[in-house]
Amino acid sequence: FSLSCIEVDDVAWSTANWTDIDAGVTFSTNCSNACSGIPTTTEEYSNQPRKLIRILDLLGRETNFKPNTPLIYQYDDGSVEKVIREY
Repeated sequence: FSLSCIEVDDVAWSTANWTDIDAGVTFSTNCSNACSGIPTTTEEYSNQPRKLIRILDLLGRETNFKPNTPLIYQYDDGSVEKVIREY
């Protein structure tokens, strides 16, 4: 979120006297739309542990665990993780 409007009593005076203001910022006597830049979406984060649903090799074939081999773990939340385990 970035500041784009500064509400002031006198736009002309503020424009003439305020310095070091970003180029995209404007002065106005009514910044009623100041909240328009706030995102309205939410992201849901689960505190539940994710469940491993399958292990893939680097060619995308389903496989069993193999030590010291690059593998791709696919989880029930849609996430994937590239891993190399020694054990």
